[in-house]
Amino acid sequence: MKTDERGVTAVIVAICATVLFGVGALVIDEGAARQERRELQNGADAGALALAQDCAKGACTNLDAKAVSYAGFNAVDGASRATANTISGNGVQVIARTQDAGANTDGNDHTVDFYLAPVLGGPRGAEVSATATARWGAPSGGTTLPLTFSLCEWNALVGAGGVFSTTPKVIIFHDPAQSNANQTAGTCPVAPAGMDTDGNGKVPGGFGWLELISGTCSTTVNALGWVSHNTGNGVPNTCSPSDWQNKDIFISVFDDIISKKDKLPDGSSAWANQCSNDPCYHIYGVAEMHITGYRFPGGNNTWNAPCSPPKICIAGYFIKFTIGWDGGSTGGVDLGTNEVFLTQ
Repeated sequence: MKTDERGVTAVIVAICATVLFGVGALVIDEGAARQERRELQNGADAGALALAQDCAKGACTNLDAKAVSYAGFNAVDGASRATANTISGNGVQVIARTQDAGANTDGNDHTVDFYLAPVLGGPRGAEVSATATARWGAPSGGTTLPLTFSLCEWNALVGAGGVFSTTPKVIIFHDPAQSNANQTAGTCPVAPAGMDTDGNGKVPGGFGWLELISGTCSTTVNALGWVSHNTGNGVPNTCSPSDWQNKDIFISVFDDIISKKDKLPDGSSAWANQCSNDPCYHIYGVAEMHITGYRFPGGNNTWNAPCSPPKICIAGYFIKFTIGWDGGSTGGVDLGTNEVFLTQ
């Protein structure tokens, strides 16, 4: 006796078609949503970092328009919606959402179009979003060139109002070998208010050289820490000043200097083995400086000389600057230099 299997075949074909459509929906429709999410995340990340840089420089305006621009740059179709807002603790958040610039088959330009899911009774599209948060903050230290400038020089160029000028200032070298009575340079007075950490009544102006990381033209500084000076008044032999011509350089700012010969107001010694070399600089923070000229001892160490022999000097101005986070810590004194980093 023969059995009619035509109905069974139809059922099997229907089941297989449903499975194929279901797999297709997962591969094609879900794949499109995942790709959209990747693009939006890239746009949100780029927007948050860019806006954080702007905010760190004091230009925290038109956030939504800037966020839309960065989100669109990172979308294949060039279209995305985005909003941005500042958050507490020096941060900015960007939320990027779907903006359909394609066929818009589901009738909603705020969703990714689905093609196979509707066949199975599923949604015709889905809105996708991504969020990114970036923060900025003054670094509490870092690896800098072995140059340090007096806080009163920074104040003379920028001041309490935080006005950054591009007018260069000539800053004279502070010679650690000078007597205490002569530990001034340039226009900086002895022990201005807020300086003189050890209370000995003496704070130099000018700039100095710091102890090097072996074999490099760099040093490591931490705000409120002490760093030994580099012996001699010439450029360390691992440094090439020509690399700094018309360049922005990462340096430290000191607010005090201490020597074994210094005495406190009560007559006791001010030295407490803070450093290996005498004297040491007390680091206040880090900053960025644009170099316009210098005169250092030795051959080929003068460019656009801002002073005459026998003076040793450097000329330039401090600038606002942002750097990508290098894994260090923030929370230092804001001297115009900020690290920017993603937190989400």
